[in-house]
Amino acid sequence: DYFGEAACTASGMAKIALRTGAAVVPAFTMWDSTLRRYKIIFQPEVALVKTGDDEADALANTAKFTKVLEEMARRYPEQWLWVHRRWKTRPEGGVRIY
Repeated sequence: DYFGEAACTASGMAKIALRTGAAVVPAFTMWDSTLRRYKIIFQPEVALVKTGDDEADALANTAKFTKVLEEMARRYPEQWLWVHRRWKTRPEGGVRIY
């Protein structure tokens, strides 16, 4: 889910992190009007879910990554830009957004 709506999300980052053991450290570039420049905000490493079920783990970790994005969008809504149709794919019988 993204903002409480079912959302199709690419799971590639989760699959790569699970396969390679790479750390996932969220980072965002945000405008700081006080400093009058951009600043980079690093979040703590996202602890990966590793149960041994590859598909379930990819889904669980993708949901964790999406939650981090949602939290930053809520924190800085005036700076958030999403240029693609986030909810283009809808569950069967779901309300069309676009």
